Amino acid sequence: MMAIKTEHAGAKNGGGYWGKRAEAKRRSRRLRRKEGRKAIFRGLGEREGEAVNQLVSGKEDRVILSLGGRDHAVILPISYLEILDKIEDRWLQEKAKKAHKEKGEIPWGEVKKDLDL
Repeated sequence: MMAIKTEHAGAKNGGGYWGKRAEAKRRSRRLRRKEGRKAIFRGLGEREGEAVNQLVSGKEDRVILSLGGRDHAVILPISYLEILDKIEDRWLQEKAKKAHKEKGEIPWGEVKKDLDL
């Protein structure tokens, strides 16, 4: 199969991605995530630095990082992270118990089809 030029990655100035559409979308999403993280860190200024210092000193319990009026990230104390980890562990244990109780099997062909293998 011949590769076709798509508009899903690269500059929108007439350039494009020569390849399969799925790969172009994957690369585009990866680039968008990477650029988003850079923008968040570029947005950290003196005001946010002061907020982080207040968090460390115990005056604040969390710092929310916003960019363009939208919340993008949060900085939490380690104690909050430990609590979140425990909640996640408990949730995953319950999910595993439910899955273990389920009867029946899924044919390998169906699994391959669902995963596009």
